[in-house]
Amino acid sequence: MHHPNRAAENEFIRVHGFSEYARWHLGIDERHPENTKARYKFPFGDFENLHRCGLLAVRSRARQFGYPDIEAASARITATGMSILFSHSPNEAKSSCSKVIWTSGSRA
Repeated sequence: MHHPNRAAENEFIRVHGFSEYARWHLGIDERHPENTKARYKFPFGDFENLHRCGLLAVRSRARQFGYPDIEAASARITATGMSILFSHSPNEAKSSCSKVIWTSGSRA
């Protein structure tokens, strides 16, 4: 899976803030306070690329743990591309999981 390590997460939050960090996750755990990493669940990218395999992993975990809304959202994003979350056109490319659905370089 294409998931950043803890240092990369911390650096991303330092530069971009929690609102941008949250956009790379499909779930929010309201038991945890705002502006904490523990609040955001079901990550699906590496802060630069949205990988199809990441969304498939989210979908599988959501089904396994009983989160039908997360499962449905990951299926919709896989089918239609990142435009659902980021309002930008998907950028097709090769990756180790066979498909990058969207890259941050495609943002206007």
